[in-house]
Amino acid sequence: MTLSRLKPVLLGLSIILLAFTTSCLKSDDVFDSAAQYTKDQEIISQYIADNGLTVQTDTSGHGLKYTMVKEGTGDSPKLNDILFLNYKGTLLSNGKVFDEQDSAFLQLSPNLIGGWQVLVPYLKEGGGMTMYLPSFYGYGHYGSGDGSIPADAILIFNIELHGIFTQFEFEQYQIERYLENNDLTAMTDTVKGLKYIITKEGTGDHPVPSDKIKVDYSGRLLANDEEFEKNENIEYTLSSLIEGWEILMPYVKEGGSITMFIPSKYAYGTNSVVRNGVVKIPPNSTLIFEVTLNRIVD
Repeated sequence: MTLSRLKPVLLGLSIILLAFTTSCLKSDDVFDSAAQYTKDQEIISQYIADNGLTVQTDTSGHGLKYTMVKEGTGDSPKLNDILFLNYKGTLLSNGKVFDEQDSAFLQLSPNLIGGWQVLVPYLKEGGGMTMYLPSFYGYGHYGSGDGSIPADAILIFNIELHGIFTQFEFEQYQIERYLENNDLTAMTDTVKGLKYIITKEGTGDHPVPSDKIKVDYSGRLLANDEEFEKNENIEYTLSSLIEGWEILMPYVKEGGSITMFIPSKYAYGTNSVVRNGVVKIPPNSTLIFEVTLNRIVD
């Protein structure tokens, strides 16, 4: 199973999100979440005592227990950072492993189960921790949709945090891997660090943002190489396009061609692009454009 509340969003390399699936209580059922939380905490305290564990309690008022297995020396993650980590999730009741991932990418987002949101920021890069989560901070009274986590299950997570990326850093990492996997050599712009390849040298002038240009181009997603747009000999004012074009198109001369690798920060960001009711560009998508600069319009 994957650990998520929502379906995972793919960014080339899979980012795993901790997911939560709900179902409906019968109208005559009454569930006392406060009583369940108290019961879970008593069980966790007994487990800690029985196993002679040394734990700390979060300082934000949630009362969650954790053991810092290894002190890291790097930064602590912040909301929306992307984590490079190993983790294993087990049921406290019987030690059964319900999920285990090595070298996984996971975004520290509001979609994560509550225990991760509360405790992971106590970790530093290079460190490791064990979390003991009452069901309220895991999958609650409903468990997981696939049945691997029962209702009201207390969870133990072992985490090793190897790296922390911002969204931009993660997409740049993906681009580097794409270039390496496809045996491509790219140049780096001197302004924002974006990657590009001049695939054909032109003989004319370089465009500036205020220029109108006529281009042939195709755009595709780095995540799956799926083409989302294609046009021939179409005219644009360069400054009216996404920022990645404005940054990179000045590197190609009139008559030349360029391949541009544009992280979402310089494209559509957290927005999606929808055409005819179909999502063509998901949020946080890295884009690849192959462009021929036919001419700069006077």
